[in-house]
Order: sequence, then structure tokens, then C-alpha cells
Amino acid sequence: MSKAQKKKRSFERRERTLRDYGISQNDVNKVREFQNNRCAICREIFTKQPHVDHSHVTGEFRGLTCKTCNFALGALKDDITILKRAIEYILNIVAPRALGIRKFGLPGKVNERKFHREQKRRTIVKKSKLPQEGQ
Repeated sequence: MSKAQKKKRSFERRERTLRDYGISQNDVNKVREFQNNRCAICREIFTKQPHVDHSHVTGEFRGLTCKTCNFALGALKDDITILKRAIEYILNIVAPRALGIRKFGLPGKVNERKFHREQKRRTIVKKSKLPQEGQ
């Protein structure tokens, strides 16, 4: 497939996406400006065309995300319960507790400063109130 064909295919796909969600390129531009040209989730600056994120239940256009965050939402099935469990998992990793290991990571790969900063971050987040299931 030639470069021109790929570009045309990409344009047609984008137009179909906008049409399917009942939004215009102008709407996308307004949302992109509102989001300061950043992903709604990770806040990274868009370096490529953002993804039009939508609810798989209602079809509602929610905002713009990067490819990685859009994929993550889809992989977690847009399920808030699964997202909360993923957060809880990151904050309370299982293997070290199950194995009785205090430090973890690949040999020679544990950066002490980063390790302690991560431990401090987990403590701060645990102290803040995360939404509970059903909220």
C-alpha cells in the first residue's frame, strides 16, 4: 500500500469515526484545546492524532486520549470496578507480601532512590481517599 493510499485510508477512517459519534472536526479541535493538547488520562502532550474516546455502553464522546490510554481503557473494559482493582493492585503489590520479600525487582535494577520515592507515593495515595466500590 502506497503512502498516499495509507493517508487516504486514515482520513476516511477518521471521518467515519467522527460521523459515527455525531461530532465534527471542529468539536474535536475544541476538546483538544480544552485539554491543552494533552491526553485526558496521562496528560502527555499529543504527538500524534488523538483517539476519540467514547463510552461503549452509551456511545457518548468522552474526550481525547493517546493510543496507550485508549487501549488501556478498552483492555479494562471501561469497568470502574476493574480500574479500582488495578489501582489497589499497584498500591498493594501481592508478590512481596506473599513471598515475604521486602525489596523486589531485577538484580542490579532496583534504584534505591526510586524505590523509596515509590514507597512514599504509595503511602500518600493510601492515606488519600480512593472511591470505594459502588460509589
